[in-house]
Amino acid sequence: MMQNADPQIRLALSIAVQDATDALRNSTMIATAASAAGLARFFATNDRIYLEAAKEGQHLITKAIETLRMVVAISQDYVGEDHPSGSDAAAPKASTTYD
Repeated sequence: MMQNADPQIRLALSIAVQDATDALRNSTMIATAASAAGLARFFATNDRIYLEAAKEGQHLITKAIETLRMVVAISQDYVGEDHPSGSDAAAPKASTTYD
């Protein structure tokens, strides 16, 4: 872990996390649409082949989640786990008192 990571590398890692998050969001939308279409065709025809769309959609989402986890893990290893900026001092602390 490098607490004083190069700002350009931090930016690149941040963009990579954003891109992986967008990919997960897009994969979820595509998989949901494919599953809905497959289920509609299955109900209309009773042909189980259309259920494959749901399986493929789930696989797409699973791969997107794996990619996001990998990108986040790499970013955390490089920048630090406590805060996206890598600065422990910048991380908010939970308060146990109520004023």
